Amino acid sequence: MKKSYNILAGLAAFSIMAGASATAQSALKDSVIISFNEQTKMVIYGTDRKEIEKLSRYDFNRLIKDVLSRLDSVSPAGGVSKDWVDGEIYLKKDSARKEGKGNRAPERESGGESRLGHKEGEEKAVVKVVQTGEGENGSTENVTDTVYIRHPRKYIRRSPRQGIDFRLGLNTYGEKKPNGYSPDEFDLRPGGSRYISLGIIRSFPVVKGRKSSFFMDLGIDASWYNLMFEGNEVIRKEESGVIFTRLTDHDGNEISLKKSKLVAPYVNLSMMPTYTFAGSVISHVSAGMYAGYRVGGYHKSKAHGGDKERVSGDFHMQDLRYGLALELGVRSFPDLFVNYDINNLFEVAKGPQVRMLSFGLKM
Repeated sequence: MKKSYNILAGLAAFSIMAGASATAQSALKDSVIISFNEQTKMVIYGTDRKEIEKLSRYDFNRLIKDVLSRLDSVSPAGGVSKDWVDGEIYLKKDSARKEGKGNRAPERESGGESRLGHKEGEEKAVVKVVQTGEGENGSTENVTDTVYIRHPRKYIRRSPRQGIDFRLGLNTYGEKKPNGYSPDEFDLRPGGSRYISLGIIRSFPVVKGRKSSFFMDLGIDASWYNLMFEGNEVIRKEESGVIFTRLTDHDGNEISLKKSKLVAPYVNLSMMPTYTFAGSVISHVSAGMYAGYRVGGYHKSKAHGGDKERVSGDFHMQDLRYGLALELGVRSFPDLFVNYDINNLFEVAKGPQVRMLSFGLKM
């Protein structure tokens, strides 16, 4: 590693980043050699005094941190590299603003690639690694390797969950116990039992980083359980509990139903710790809890003949719902969510013992 730290002496790349494109064989008019000790030196080249003065506009601390972050990956062997270096990515903010330049990637040639061979859109700097040693003809500078350093990303400042929250999914039973009822009476039709919610999420940063961050997301939303029953039964409320029965016409004949569904609307609050990731297929993972209050309810049925019936009521459903939630963010694809109610849908001994499970897409 002793020789590796002589790499810092190779900060002669500073002059190249300042705009001097001369190679090691070019005749340079002005140079400064700063010796910190016997093992560490810094060599600055410039075509004239003005070029050296330009170095004050660059953030050397950031450059050195980039070099140190990759020192362990530097191979001690390699050929001389003549790659072009763009130092404008290390311009201080004030200098970049005055010159109308931001942190940009190296110039690109045709074909969508930069002169350094990287794909378009990638921000990378190149630092020439130099070892100073004794050669056959005296002191020499040998370029031993070239380190490619990705320009540091900006901090992830907000959760991708913040903003309008619309979800569309399906309902099923996470737990199903008949509790004295026939299981066929309250089976759900999978495609018709839809879950819908619309709300807003506010995000609060806890830990922000370049590669990952941690946020606390608080949300409020309105949601609807649509429970489409599979059979030909409708739900009715009685003092002892709910019953599932079949409708008949005036002649006592059973009415064939096209659909029979129970709807339960809620207003919900959620608290979701969220981890976000930069440059990954998985953009974020969020897991937390929610609680909701029921604000009504009704049962709606429609016969094959076209007759409709709607009956409002609570149907012995509990006023509160609460549970656990999980959300997975996938880049270039709608986010996935799963909600699981910890409490039962119906009051104790007033209906079948079922817990709701909802899953689907967040738009």
